[in-house]
Amino acid sequence: MVFANYASSNIAVYVNSSAALDPHLALNISYTGSNYVLSWPAWAANSALQATNSLTPPVAWTNVPVTLETNGDTIQTTVPMCDQQSFFRLYLP
Repeated sequence: MVFANYASSNIAVYVNSSAALDPHLALNISYTGSNYVLSWPAWAANSALQATNSLTPPVAWTNVPVTLETNGDTIQTTVPMCDQQSFFRLYLP
């Protein structure tokens, strides 16, 4: 099972001198072979991909050490699938 969510507070993105407050951030998840492919908008480049194996409180999120690829307006990475459930989120500090 894969779950994606977004944790943040008071975010502003500036584009052409305009500000968008708390824009929607989608963490897209698909799979190819034995890997998850995760992607999100490039404007959230400062975010950290985090994962946990359980959503039972207290939830212990840890940063996922990955190599990020930027393709135009999208950031993408590949994470190997494992035998246990995984939950992912993007965290903007």
